[in-house]
Amino acid sequence: MNFSKSLVLVSVLFSAAVLAQTTVPAKPAVNTPANTAKPAPNAPKPAAKPVAPVQAATPAARKPEGLSSNQLELAKQFYSGFLSCELGKFVIITPDERSPGHFVLSHKGQQYRVAPVESRTGTLRMEDNRGHAVWIQLPHKSMLMDQKAGARLADECKSPEQEVVATSYKTNPPQELLDSLKPGTIEARNAALRAEPPVVTPIPRQQVNPNSAAR
Repeated sequence: MNFSKSLVLVSVLFSAAVLAQTTVPAKPAVNTPANTAKPAPNAPKPAAKPVAPVQAATPAARKPEGLSSNQLELAKQFYSGFLSCELGKFVIITPDERSPGHFVLSHKGQQYRVAPVESRTGTLRMEDNRGHAVWIQLPHKSMLMDQKAGARLADECKSPEQEVVATSYKTNPPQELLDSLKPGTIEARNAALRAEPPVVTPIPRQQVNPNSAAR
């Protein structure tokens, strides 16, 4: 009887061992595309970041070439355009838009780039950077001079505004013009000569007899 129980026990243990060897272990779950969570079809998309607008580069304003604030103020007082002069001459003055305070002065096919210079007497004056052309503007006229040659290239140049002043000077000369005509000045002497030419007295010559023999 004990032998039969032992045989049954051995059979049960053997069957349990065989069953343990044939059991396939469970595989771990693999995340497949089907298992991954998908967003809802109607889910709102994240808002795109705003892009700052690209500003076009603006050209920097060109600074005046070494001109002082006083020179820039003087430049506003000069006449520009076509100015007729004496003897059929003329001068054309054009502001230089690229460089405030500068002008292009044209005369007889020549061009001079001029700019105001400060004067101790207060006279409006412009010169070119080469030291040749000098433009002097008075209330009633303007003149162009070659400083190196010491020659006056054009005189009695007038803008429409200067024509009005020159006409008024004929009937009502300013005080400074009257002061220049004081006795003893060169201007007074020249004015007097124009008004009344000097009387020239002929010098009497000694009559010589051509028939007289020289001793």
